[in-house]
Amino acid sequence: MKKRSFGEKLFLFMITILLVTAILAVLNWIPSLVQKQTMKRFSSIDIAKKELRIHRLFLPTYIPEGLHLVWPPAEIYAQEVPFNAFIMHLRYQDSRDIGLVIHQADAHAPYQIEPLIKIKTTTAGSQISIKDRKAVLVPAVCDGNVPCYEVSWDEDGTIITLICKCSAQDIVKIAASTLPGP
Repeated sequence: MKKRSFGEKLFLFMITILLVTAILAVLNWIPSLVQKQTMKRFSSIDIAKKELRIHRLFLPTYIPEGLHLVWPPAEIYAQEVPFNAFIMHLRYQDSRDIGLVIHQADAHAPYQIEPLIKIKTTTAGSQISIKDRKAVLVPAVCDGNVPCYEVSWDEDGTIITLICKCSAQDIVKIAASTLPGP
């Protein structure tokens, strides 16, 4: 039996390492082909933006103190596939109930994601203007027979929807604060 030289042993070791690395890379890639990415929960807005490479996110800069909602959001969900979507749930300070949902999704999404505030009944919506954007404001009754409002508009291919157990004036102010400009 012929003894292998140091160079031959080193070469075989390097080839073995390359093969193992290639096999591990393929095995790591296979789940992404099989598993569809769906809505995932995040611990913070920044982590969601970084992980999903979200470049444009509409966050409110104003929430009326009288609503007693807690910032940052209690729950944050986002996805890239099958379409971009981002949902935040804000809870009341003194309970586990959700008082505000901010939902953003691709305008061409094949379906809508259900928010945690459930709208039981709605009345006819009216067109309003929020910072020169056409929006629809819908008075409704939400879960627990609580009056609520929904406002939504298309912001360059992203549908932004807010649902709040608050007055029409408050939801319009919150919605306006999500948009840039005066």
